[in-house]
Amino acid sequence: MPHGTRGVVGIGITISTTNINALMNFYVEIMGFDYINDTTVKCGDTILFITEGQSGSHVDSFIGPNFRYLTVQIFDADEECNLVAAKGGNVVQAPVTIGEIARYGFVTDPDGNWIEISARASLTGIVPKPD
Repeated sequence: MPHGTRGVVGIGITISTTNINALMNFYVEIMGFDYINDTTVKCGDTILFITEGQSGSHVDSFIGPNFRYLTVQIFDADEECNLVAAKGGNVVQAPVTIGEIARYGFVTDPDGNWIEISARASLTGIVPKPD
């Protein structure tokens, strides 16, 4: 879509679900995304449009065809995964370290969509914690 359409200046992603309220609650209350309206949230320059439709499915891994996962860049992957868990979210992979590149974990939303919680050393200047 053209720059500025529906407020998008970065990335615009549409996620369909059979339970808009549950997904909105997850992204606002558990993930801490900014509430825009009853079907829209924002994280940085990325806007998520939540629409009524077929939900994602729960799978054991993000590896597979098509959509894999969203990535949220933060400063401390361990802290953020712990916060998600403390708020009732589902941490499906505890944070692990890739050398001095990044430390990342994964959570899933109520529909089973995977979200990478990633702290990259190049963005934070912080060398990731060892496993």
